[in-house]
Amino acid sequence: MNSSEDAHLSGAAEPNEFGFFDGEAKRTDPVETIFPILKGTSADDMEVIGTGFYIAKYGVFLTARHCFENKDGKIDDSSSYHVFHMLPENQYTFRPVLRAWASDDADVSVGIAAPMTNDNDGTPLINRVMTLTTERPAVNTRVVTYAYPGSKISKIDNMTEVKFHPQFFSGKIIDYHPRGRDRSLITWLTIPQFSLALKNPCVIQGVRPFVRRRPKDGWD
Repeated sequence: MNSSEDAHLSGAAEPNEFGFFDGEAKRTDPVETIFPILKGTSADDMEVIGTGFYIAKYGVFLTARHCFENKDGKIDDSSSYHVFHMLPENQYTFRPVLRAWASDDADVSVGIAAPMTNDNDGTPLINRVMTLTTERPAVNTRVVTYAYPGSKISKIDNMTEVKFHPQFFSGKIIDYHPRGRDRSLITWLTIPQFSLALKNPCVIQGVRPFVRRRPKDGWD
């Protein structure tokens, strides 16, 4: 399995226009923090269903509620979900999703991925996490999403090839809804929400918008 750099989707930001930075303001690769979520019982039947990001050092992550919803609208936390965790030097590991919960008021799910351990001594390994903020950005603020749209899983002879190409998609906040929006259609979404205008709106599913700025302790 490998990553791909040959799929530049419509609306994607130009290379190096956006980036992630650590607490020392140094550019860092977010693929160890923001990852694709796969569903399947083996490498032969895997499919990419969304994007998530870690919020705790030992595998707790956020994604969209619909990533774990079944046809009945209930949360499916079976063992068929996996975090595709990317490591340095083009290494990777599958982290089975042990449990998943969903909000009753928002399109948000919390999942727990299986622990990672050092192959040599069995000590727990930590993952990098995002810096979150409670600050509410103003309308017309420029934002950006980061996700894995256009990912492909294909069978080649006796091998399964997975191509990931994470990209940024920029846009702006066009409205704020303090009591939720589309109440006539989606009555359970009652928390504050934003309306976003993106050049490629399909990538908003399961991803987090970021305000484009560079605070001292990392990206918000």
